[in-house]
Amino acid sequence: MEDSPWSRIPTEMAQEITAHNADDAPTLRAMSLVSRATRFLAIIHLFSSIFFSCVEDFGWWLDMLERTPDLATVVRTVKFSSRDTTRSKRCLGLDSVRRFSYSPIVPVIPPLPRVDLVVWNSSAGHPPVPMMAAHMALFPRVRKLQLRNVVFHSFAQLSALIGACAGRLRSLSFEDVIMDEAKLVAPVEETSSDLVAPDLTALDELRLHKCDAEPEQEVVARLIEHCPPTGLQSLILGGTLSDDIEACSLATTEKLLQFAAPSLVNLVLESTSIPSPHDRVIAMFGRLPVFAALETFTVWLGSDQMAKTVVNALEGAPNLTRLNFRIPLFQDGYSDVRDALIDILWDAFPWGGSGSMKTVLTRKFPSCRRIVFQFCLLDHSDVHFRRGARRRLKRRLKEKLEESGAELDGEYLQVEWLDEDFNPVVYRETNGKPFWSFSTVGRLYDSDEPETEASDCESESSDSSDSVG
Repeated sequence: MEDSPWSRIPTEMAQEITAHNADDAPTLRAMSLVSRATRFLAIIHLFSSIFFSCVEDFGWWLDMLERTPDLATVVRTVKFSSRDTTRSKRCLGLDSVRRFSYSPIVPVIPPLPRVDLVVWNSSAGHPPVPMMAAHMALFPRVRKLQLRNVVFHSFAQLSALIGACAGRLRSLSFEDVIMDEAKLVAPVEETSSDLVAPDLTALDELRLHKCDAEPEQEVVARLIEHCPPTGLQSLILGGTLSDDIEACSLATTEKLLQFAAPSLVNLVLESTSIPSPHDRVIAMFGRLPVFAALETFTVWLGSDQMAKTVVNALEGAPNLTRLNFRIPLFQDGYSDVRDALIDILWDAFPWGGSGSMKTVLTRKFPSCRRIVFQFCLLDHSDVHFRRGARRRLKRRLKEKLEESGAELDGEYLQVEWLDEDFNPVVYRETNGKPFWSFSTVGRLYDSDEPETEASDCESESSDSSDSVG
């Protein structure tokens, strides 16, 4: 192994090469066979994130640690999910596996001292919350906690889970969390002595996503009231991909904003709409404190004019430098995405007011230097895999802005592409496709990868060569 030319390249260069291929598992696995030096560097990226979906995975991890003890210090992210055991069955060669409900509450794996992020993605009550709380002791330096599809039967249970975090949380995310409504509407039986008081004083970011029922929203608001952060900087209130489900009730939105407004640097309203009369939204913003620290504000640009209402209602944001408009395009094929974009742009523009969109917004937010339009697409959308399709959608937007007299020139205008979880997408320079495989997401929808067109092979600087589709 050490006779390989790779063993003689400088360490800094080897680190740069492995970092460049951090998302390319096959290449990293190949590099791990070249030399001892590249093996260790490849392992850092291969095992930076590990995934447990069943009881058998714990035994698999113990076997790995026995062969390579240093793996325990490499892991930065741990994900627990019983929703999909297919990968574990395939890797372990098993026909069936045991859910986490069959696992001992006390952890059977050793601590992972450098884990920063822990994700729990539950399914029908698996894993049970007591097991989750016990396993949080494995991560003494955890700073980020994401809870997805977790069922809580009381506020005390939620408080105990978060209180079990050994580290001081800086980011807390709730997605599709389910609260036993009967426990909430019944007389409150929990006393202060029953509750574990989590330390949320260092919390920087709070995310509430796809928690559409009022009980879940109220529980999160109660948690923040019970254990207030000293300076929450980022608040993300998100809905679902559906246009007809509210993201967060107006009451919960106001309660959280009343608390967080003075310290917020980033505010995201990820819903297609706030399903209340516009005058109620305006009144709510009128009751809020000044957003003295706010730098970035993100709203959903749908077909209901709510984006205009929310932006116009926001007062007292003297330091706002960036305004993001998210465009929901959650259709499958390019034609449907294009038609949805046309409908949204037709309703959204012209922006209105005395002057161009740029004039109106910069007059209201004098520090604003960037207006960003973010195209939000399903992971298996054709558009992610066709550079030419993205170019044409971008041109549609620019044409509508010019037609409506928005006066958003290159200095202010920016376009970004997001996946279905609203994360920025980076496309390969060679073929313009994302770093994930279409087969990974497309198989879930029984769809085929779109054929490559001539325009997909052109560089991003070739905008003028594409006709508007």
